[in-house]
Amino acid sequence: MNAEDEVQIQQAITETIAEKENGTGISLFNLFKENHFVYFAEQDADCYSIISQLCLPIVTEGLEKDDFIQRVIDRESVSPTS
Repeated sequence: MNAEDEVQIQQAITETIAEKENGTGISLFNLFKENHFVYFAEQDADCYSIISQLCLPIVTEGLEKDDFIQRVIDRESVSPTS
């Protein structure tokens, strides 16, 4: 994935949000904000690093409590969601 791909994805999301806002109902696409995209370097491929990076925006936005990342890791330790 490169910068051009990212621009195309963001444009598609923006267009979809605009279409949804002109219709009725609440769009889940509102959750897709630019700062919510997560990129993984090959060296960050262990599951705990990935979980942390995926959960961080949720905690940062105040949608979950500070212990959310640890709760997700604990849950994955019991039974991974593969």
